[in-house]
Amino acid sequence: MSYTPVTAQSGAHGGSIWKTAWIDDKTLVTASVDETVKLWNLKRSDDKAFSLSLASSLPNNHLGAVGLSVHPQSSLVAVSNLDSSIKIWSSKDGSLVREIDSFGSDNSGDTWDIDIDPKGETIVSSTCNGKLNFWSISSGSLSLSLQSNTKSPFLSISFSPDGQKIAAGDGLGHITVYDATTGSEIDKITAHNLSIRDLCFSADGSLLYSASKDNYVNVFEVQGCAMVASLSGHQSWVLGVAAPSSGRQFASSSSDRTVKIWDVGQRACIQTLKDVHSDKVWSVAFSPSDLLASASDDSSLQIYAPQ
Repeated sequence: MSYTPVTAQSGAHGGSIWKTAWIDDKTLVTASVDETVKLWNLKRSDDKAFSLSLASSLPNNHLGAVGLSVHPQSSLVAVSNLDSSIKIWSSKDGSLVREIDSFGSDNSGDTWDIDIDPKGETIVSSTCNGKLNFWSISSGSLSLSLQSNTKSPFLSISFSPDGQKIAAGDGLGHITVYDATTGSEIDKITAHNLSIRDLCFSADGSLLYSASKDNYVNVFEVQGCAMVASLSGHQSWVLGVAAPSSGRQFASSSSDRTVKIWDVGQRACIQTLKDVHSDKVWSVAFSPSDLLASASDDSSLQIYAPQ
């Protein structure tokens, strides 16, 4: 499957956009270092042309919003900010539902990435001193805290689709897979030579994709963590990775200003989307129907449709 750019929003934020995610096929959210989170409506006209419009802006994400996760069953959006707060917003009315002071709770260090479990009960946040903190969405209380042996920053985390595992990538290139219920370590692998900037599971949960500053995208079997492929092609840091709703293709984004589509079976890049962004592409995300979005340091948001 190949992708074609169909619409874009230049100047979507007043600064770099570090994360984007879909709420559904018609709504997506972006998080920026300009301290705002924005909700966007995607429309398709009778002549099948796509267009983006701003639905609402959620302010006061102090020092910048760097982590983003969408609740799987509700309208809630969780955001991690550089002031170590986690804010839970309603995408329906833009209200702030809950705020968690993740630094003050256990002096755990700056919060970085976050992910909501598939049941929608728990937020896991990663910290710059190698902790994973598990928070109740309903109460905001800390239920579990895990410390890595290396204390290297966890820069990326991802729940498996069944919610039984959580993978965390650190600044030394390791991936640690934990039991999401007990917190016990299941596997730990040296996945890259440099820090891991993003992780995601395939839709069926059998594969784990990792993006790294060593310019590689690696693919692992979840059962046993054996490497399936180590894929080169980006000319600089790989910053984002995302999997569609089915199949063995996935997308990556890079500071080389490109988005690539990969096929695991072919162990190859099958498409490079270039000349779309003018700066680092921090994030990529698939919608439920496999529309693709990318967000960049150039403050733009780009949408692609499968062909």
